[in-house]
Amino acid sequence: MSSYARAVIPTVMAAAVLVAAFIKGAIGFGFPSLATPLLSLVVDVKTAVPVRPSQTTRNQNPAKDQHPVAV
Repeated sequence: MSSYARAVIPTVMAAAVLVAAFIKGAIGFGFPSLATPLLSLVVDVKTAVPVRPSQTTRNQNPAKDQHPVAV
């Protein structure tokens, strides 16, 4: 792998995740639907699929993270 590819591939992967995150933030859904195909343009699907869930499973249950309010 050339030094150019070593620099460009992570940059394009980060851009794909940022685009998918922006779309999800704007319309409320679509991160997995966009991130997986965009990442698979740069890397093979076997690599793109595990990368995508690591970005989306961080805060699946926001109610669980909230602290109860004392009355």
